[in-house]
Amino acid sequence: MDKNEREILDKIKEKVSDVEIPKEITPEEISKKLEQKNKRNTGSITKILAAVFVLVLISGVVVSGVLRQVSKKNEGTDTQKERGVTEAEPYSEIADYLEKYYEGIKAEPFLGDGMIMGKSEEATGTTEPAAEDIQITGADSSYSDTNQRHGDVGEGDIVKTDGEYLYIRRSNQNQVEIVQADQGTLKKISTIQMEEEDLKISELYLCEDKLIITGTIGEMWVWGGYAKDTESETKETQAVVMTYSVADRNKPELIGEYTQSGYLQSSRFVDGYMYLFSEYMVPYEFNRDQIDTFIPKANGDFIKEADIYMPGVKQANQYLVVSSIDMEHPDESIETKAVLSEYGQLYVSGNSIFVYSQTWKDEQNQTEIRKMSYKDGRIKGSGKATIEGYINDSFSLDEYEDHLRLVITNNEDNALYILDKEMKITGKITGLAKGEQIYSARFMGDIGYFVTFRQVDPLFSVDLSNPENPKVLGALKIPGFSEYLHPYGENLLLGIGLDMSEDGMSNGVKLSMFDTTDKEDVKEEDKIILEGIFYSDVSYDYKAALVDVERNLIGFGVDGGNKYVLYRYSKEEGFTKLLEEELIGGYDASRGIYIDDYLYLIKGDAIKSYSLEDYKEAGQLIL
Repeated sequence: MDKNEREILDKIKEKVSDVEIPKEITPEEISKKLEQKNKRNTGSITKILAAVFVLVLISGVVVSGVLRQVSKKNEGTDTQKERGVTEAEPYSEIADYLEKYYEGIKAEPFLGDGMIMGKSEEATGTTEPAAEDIQITGADSSYSDTNQRHGDVGEGDIVKTDGEYLYIRRSNQNQVEIVQADQGTLKKISTIQMEEEDLKISELYLCEDKLIITGTIGEMWVWGGYAKDTESETKETQAVVMTYSVADRNKPELIGEYTQSGYLQSSRFVDGYMYLFSEYMVPYEFNRDQIDTFIPKANGDFIKEADIYMPGVKQANQYLVVSSIDMEHPDESIETKAVLSEYGQLYVSGNSIFVYSQTWKDEQNQTEIRKMSYKDGRIKGSGKATIEGYINDSFSLDEYEDHLRLVITNNEDNALYILDKEMKITGKITGLAKGEQIYSARFMGDIGYFVTFRQVDPLFSVDLSNPENPKVLGALKIPGFSEYLHPYGENLLLGIGLDMSEDGMSNGVKLSMFDTTDKEDVKEEDKIILEGIFYSDVSYDYKAALVDVERNLIGFGVDGGNKYVLYRYSKEEGFTKLLEEELIGGYDASRGIYIDDYLYLIKGDAIKSYSLEDYKEAGQLIL
């Protein structure tokens, strides 16, 4: 039974659940009469027909109304698999565009508005998590969770915990280990081995008693999502979500698998729904008469024409494929969209997906930003904008009260823009920090902070309370720069970056604590330079940071994850080093996770545990 059939039956059951069936027309009575009428029509089929007959008698117009509603909702949902893969006509506009792209014709894009095949759709509104919604783990303060980019938008990582067990991606990227962590004692419980040898696991999620594994089957950077295997045969590259029940940690059970074209770019988890993002590149030799050479798939079916976004730029030869999966039914999608564009980065807020990509036009960097609104697994295109310059990373964007705020660097200087829900600019500040570039940013309600750098580190504070008139409040200049900013309690802002000398040489990794009590006069309350350490993992991966204000812990890997440092902060003592530990375990990034009063450091196939009372080693395990 597919999803549409189940939806029809669920709606019928809902409508007739409270209706009392007269005894004379129960399925059993009708079955007896039919058997007497025709002895040959016995068994389960007769009973099913009888039951359906009863439902029709009882519900009448209600049932037919449900069928009409579902039928209308699913108009045009016949897949290209059913039509035949050589029918190019439904996708002729896409083929036209791709041919022009590869021919190098400098023609204006024919669908520059960027809506779904020219159809404008409204946003779905603000997402408010309901009390009964499935929540990602980490709400319990007795253990830590992945450092997330935006509020309650869950993100995967190479290590997860539920407060009792550690779930660890092995360094071979093809296995997951479940390890019991009991007061620093470590015990391996079970191994989940991927059946596909070329499946590379990217990240893990925990959702109640489900372990969700995301990854890529096949090579990652290949034209058209295809790669050559050792026998010189083509094999499709697919992003995959595999869901396991871990109710019994000793025997994890696969309960769902979902695939879509391309290599996995990222994923998010919100209110019980997984949002999967993959990149699918169209080959130069694509054939417009064979849609399997230029149209991506979702769970084996070609994505419908009406669910493909056309580009607003001339340089586009790949898709960002976006699917939503209800984790109650982990082997099927609620909805799938595909954005034909250049390679794009992602920022996902509580109710919107922003895809931003850099282009080059008229000797000027430009950033195109597409917005898709989402709620309860439904995804709709809602607008786009093109702004001069380039965006440093996802922390340079932030959606707040239906407005997107962003900071951007162009050729000469930097700027701040505020856009409304239709992606129209409402306010801006331009000409900031000429000759410098943005290195980090953090938006906190009505105030935004961002760092630019040339030889000194200006930390700008900006009032964003009026979207039509943002104002710079202050600019603190100190040597070096912060590559990552993180709120650290009331009126404090943590910075992790580098200290720089006047001649532009690095003095080492620097921790800064900024006092933001006076937004017009932000001060560097305290700083510490990590002696002999010149590289922080946080500079390229914010998930490498363990920052917990309540526990007063600041931890992250340094020097490529081969060492881990842990600090605390107080106004009286400033930064205090609690732990500096060499790590082994291969080339994987390192992670620090606490459970109760113990810290667990994981790198590849090695785990160490430490007491958070005296910071002495309590146990270790080689997987």
